[in-house]
Amino acid sequence: MQLQAFFLVYRLNLSEMRILKRGAVIHTYSVSRTYQLNENIALMKMLLRIAVPLVAATTPAFLFYPVFKVIPPGSGYYGLRYFSVEMYDLWLAVLLTALIICVPIADAATRTS
Repeated sequence: MQLQAFFLVYRLNLSEMRILKRGAVIHTYSVSRTYQLNENIALMKMLLRIAVPLVAATTPAFLFYPVFKVIPPGSGYYGLRYFSVEMYDLWLAVLLTALIICVPIADAATRTS
């Protein structure tokens, strides 16, 4: 649902920019609205550049968690169970740290300032 809303807003912003690029019409053109639409589109493009690598990098973490859930608690495989949960936690922690570092790199506006 959120993904559909994201693409709906993205397409609406792009269509509004196309309408505004045709030319200024009295009582409908606003410089602040144009800047806001440009900022929205730039931010959404940055999020799209980050989304695909983030999904690819998050997938292995969600392979560790089912190992913990599939192995029953009294089976004697405590080491494997706890190792998989620890790897899940570690993977997400490292991924979040990498994401915090990579977001400014992915945005051209923050690279130049």
